[in-house]
Amino acid sequence: MGHALFRDGEGRRGATMVSGDLLAEREGTSEDEEQGGLIALEGMMDVVHVASVLHSWDWDDMLKAAKRLVQFVRPQAGSLIAGNQMGSLNAGQYPMPTGNGVNFRHNVESFGRFWAQVGKETGTKWEVQSGMIETEATRDNRAASFAKADPGMRMIWFQAQRT
Repeated sequence: MGHALFRDGEGRRGATMVSGDLLAEREGTSEDEEQGGLIALEGMMDVVHVASVLHSWDWDDMLKAAKRLVQFVRPQAGSLIAGNQMGSLNAGQYPMPTGNGVNFRHNVESFGRFWAQVGKETGTKWEVQSGMIETEATRDNRAASFAKADPGMRMIWFQAQRT
């Protein structure tokens, strides 16, 4: 599906599409069903770009996913995890648009605390920069029924650089 989605032909530009479950427990197996092609990515990347993904979960599952992303970057200073996601001036858990479950929306302060916890639990250190932005899309989304409980909804951009 990846190459069809991006219309870049099968393997053109050296891209390899992989899929897998960021929340699946890694059991140390070579290529188990839940991990898909993700195991092959461990320690292989200088930069991981993760946009509009992490806000899909509550704090605990977001932490689990971020710890998995840490496994993908090279174990050296300068490796980078960057992206953007739904955030809020009022960090906290909010109902999912589907009505099932909650997600955690960060502000700059909570995102710093989050990456400090990621580092503590992975034995790594990260320098984090982030900021809140308001776009036409976030203004439109605040008018939607799922966002009415969060007038502070914004996008948060971030970069976490391994030190």
